[in-house]
Order: sequence, then structure tokens, then C-alpha cells
Amino acid sequence: MKTVGSITSVLLALSIAYLASSIFYVGFQLTQMQSVVDEVAEVRAVIPSILAEVGAVRKEMPAIMAQVEAVRKEIPGIVAEVRAVRGQVPAVIEEVAAVRKTVPSVLAESASIREQVTVVLKEVETTREAIPGMLDRADGIVQGAENAGSQAGKNAATGFFTGIITAPITLARSVTGAMLGTKELKEDDLEKMDEAASKALATDEEGASEEWSHSKNKTRGTVTLLRKETIDDKECRVMGVVSHKSDKKITDTEVVLCKLPSGEWGVLPK
Repeated sequence: MKTVGSITSVLLALSIAYLASSIFYVGFQLTQMQSVVDEVAEVRAVIPSILAEVGAVRKEMPAIMAQVEAVRKEIPGIVAEVRAVRGQVPAVIEEVAAVRKTVPSVLAESASIREQVTVVLKEVETTREAIPGMLDRADGIVQGAENAGSQAGKNAATGFFTGIITAPITLARSVTGAMLGTKELKEDDLEKMDEAASKALATDEEGASEEWSHSKNKTRGTVTLLRKETIDDKECRVMGVVSHKSDKKITDTEVVLCKLPSGEWGVLPK
């Protein structure tokens, strides 16, 4: 009987110990659960912002899908262009190979030209040394030309009127073209002007006026014997020269014709 009581006491003690350990374990787990609860609370606090971000992304999805669709439509064209470029690669490689073959000849030609440069430079140096003598000869030629031109001008000025005017306005143009405005008149205009001047001069009457025109060039004008004068004991006539091109007046001046001792007329602008 005593032995049974002892076993019962031991079992009771073990039960109490197991119960105590279970209570301790449950308490420990409860402590751990509090940290889990805190973490869940933090996650729950973040959930609204996550949901808001997901909603914003969802709103943008149509635009994203549309852009993806547009890109997808362009892919065949890009692929075709890549294929076209790929198809041209062999031709490009062949052309590069052909150019590479010509490089030696180009280098050889460059070397030949380089050799010729030395010869050219020597010739330039020789020419430079000869320039002073050439300039001296050129000055002599120019001086001779000026003398010849001066003499020719004197002869021309005395030989433009011999009964019928040969070309007085042409002479005036060569001397004072800017004043007469004849840069805008062609040779066939000047011929008609000369004919009118010849007729006006032939009348030998002050106020006699002759008109001329050229429909093709859209030019017209008049030459008038304005007055008779004596200048340096010479018999002279003052001629008024007016010409138009379309509706623009290009000449409005006076030309003095003087009869020379030889019987010829000389023309000078007044």
C-alpha cells in the first residue's frame, strides 16, 4: 500500500512538471506571436499604398498594350529592312575587295605624281626668276598699245561723218558709254539711231528731229538737231539724243558734231 502511494506521488509530480513546462512553452509561443502580430500589422499598413500603385499600373496598361502593339506592327518592316541590308552585304564586300585591289595602283600613281611635283616646283622657280624680265617686256607692250590706241582714237574721231553718218553713237559709247546709257542698247539699235542722226543732220535745220524704233528689242528714240554753233572756229551741230527701252528712258543727252578741215565730222559728248 505504501508503494502504491509513492508511485502515485511520483506520477503526480511528473504531471505537475509536464503541465508547468507546457504552460512555459505556451507563454514563450505567445511572446513570439506578438512579434508576428506586429509584423502583420506593418504589412497591413503597407497594403493600401500597394493597392493604389497596382491600380495606377492597371490604368496605364491600355497605353502600354497599345505601344506594344504598335511596336509589334513595326517588327515585320524592321525585319525586312535588316534582310535587305543583309542582302547588300555581299555586294559591299565585293566592292571593298575591288577597291582594295586598286589601292596598289593608286599608291603607285601617287608616287609618280610626287616625283613630278619636284620637277614642277623647279619649273615654277625658273618661271619666277624669269618674271621680272617678262614684266619689263609687258610694260613696253602696254606703252606701245597705249600709243597706238591714242592714235587710233584720234583717227576715229575724225572719220565718223562723211555725208552719211557711219556710227557716231558707237564712237560716243566707246568714249562715254556710261553717260549715254548705251550699255542697254544693242548694235542693231545703234544702227537705227545712226540712220536717224544722219537724216536729222542732212536737213541742216534747227529743230529737225528723226525717230527710230526697234520692235524686237522694245527700244525707240529720237535724234534732234538742236542748234548750230561755232566752236574753236569749227562749224558744229548740237544733236539731242533720247532713247527708251520699254517705258524706261536710258539716254537723254547732247552730242556735239564738228566739221573738220578735211570735210569729215568728229563727234564728242557735250
